[in-house]
Amino acid sequence: MSERRAFLGTVAMSIVNAARLGLQLLILPVLARLLGPEAFGLIGLAMPFILLTSVLADAGLGMALMRHQNPSSELESTVFWISSAIGLILTAILCALSWPIAGMFARPDLAPVLAALSLILTFGGTMAVANARIARRRDFGIFAIADVLSTVVSATAGIGAAVAGLGVWSLVIQQLILWVTKAVWVFPASGFRPQFVCRLRLARPFLGFGINSAGASLSDFIGRNLPPLVVGGTLGVTPLGHYSMAYQLTRVAELVISGPVNLSILTAVARTADRAEACTLVMGSLRIIVTALAFLFCGLALTADLATAILLGPKWSDTAPVLAALAPAGFFICLYSFLGFVLLGFGNSARQLTLSLTCSAAIFIGAAVGTRFDIVGVGTGVSLGAAALVPAYVHALSSELRMSASAVLSNVIAPPAAAAAMALTVLGVRLEIADLPAVLQLIAAMASGLAVYVAVIAVIEGRKFVEDIRRLSPGYSRLRPESQGI
Repeated sequence: MSERRAFLGTVAMSIVNAARLGLQLLILPVLARLLGPEAFGLIGLAMPFILLTSVLADAGLGMALMRHQNPSSELESTVFWISSAIGLILTAILCALSWPIAGMFARPDLAPVLAALSLILTFGGTMAVANARIARRRDFGIFAIADVLSTVVSATAGIGAAVAGLGVWSLVIQQLILWVTKAVWVFPASGFRPQFVCRLRLARPFLGFGINSAGASLSDFIGRNLPPLVVGGTLGVTPLGHYSMAYQLTRVAELVISGPVNLSILTAVARTADRAEACTLVMGSLRIIVTALAFLFCGLALTADLATAILLGPKWSDTAPVLAALAPAGFFICLYSFLGFVLLGFGNSARQLTLSLTCSAAIFIGAAVGTRFDIVGVGTGVSLGAAALVPAYVHALSSELRMSASAVLSNVIAPPAAAAAMALTVLGVRLEIADLPAVLQLIAAMASGLAVYVAVIAVIEGRKFVEDIRRLSPGYSRLRPESQGI
């Protein structure tokens, strides 16, 4: 029953994330028309500080609890009080710094906004144990429901506040209501009731893992947000706008697919005592996610001009080449995120921290070198920087699974071959239909590309792929003898 809930919950989270993105695309124009760019610009200045400090809100102890098979109520309560205290302290620090930060930007009105949004850090700290409990049970449907409720309720509150003339505070209210709604749903659903117990010695064994995990998340956050600063500081605001939009589009796959799958693989690996079984699970999951991501990002690169023309309009035509250049980076970043959660599932947070730091440095160097050319050069540099880490991540995974690097690579050979065939097909089809409207060209390119991609995957390793799907689906309770060889 637990495995069935996990499978259905993972699927539900992916569907809900896709629906949430669609809902946000409907809400954003409404709020934009009611509030104008000034309000969004002010929130845009505040949110990076909130997101940066939120990475440290529980010192990684929530992630450590996800791996614990049967934590005691005393341990959970200890982690709750520690993470809650960290959240409160971070809230107080950010409140105190909000006025100096506002002075740096010469925007006095930023200070109260930043101070109000800092309450998010307190919510993040108090929810660490509840989130860990639900993830450990693999009851991901609870997270899916929380996402739906919080998005709908917060959007309603934000639009209502905007209509009432509250300006930028409409967006502040939207963010706070989002977190309150999540907490109201998730906390009771977790079944956790904190006791007045805080024994630091119980949490001490988890601090090393937690600190490494939090450090890796912090490094990943900085690595993703450094290139925009490089672009804005060297090329100007307009190129930054094109880069930011392209980057947001590459994150769609991560939000819809990678997030739910990553959480599922972490808890699944942590629960699997037999290394051979864990190896089979990881390699099967790796084949599935590489197959999905290779199709999505290859398709994105091949149709970037059509997608931007249809979704964004002619003013964003310069975004298309940037999007095509960033597509490989999107693929590698999503893949590295998955592999990082595999390492966390095995308890190797130190290696994950090292890889995350190295990847952030490589992406930053690629972006810095790319600024010598133009905004497309930055996107290309980011992709090349990300691609340079492939050997390091393959080595890390092969060492963890006690396999050779060649054995790991041989299990994901089909998606690159299928992507190459897809690219040749789509380029040929687009040459033949270049005179058609952009929408029809996009549909034809997607249909032909998908057909060829699926056909190549089926020919090369169709049976193995079907077995991977069956292994992850409900009702598959044991490994079949023929699946033991990876």
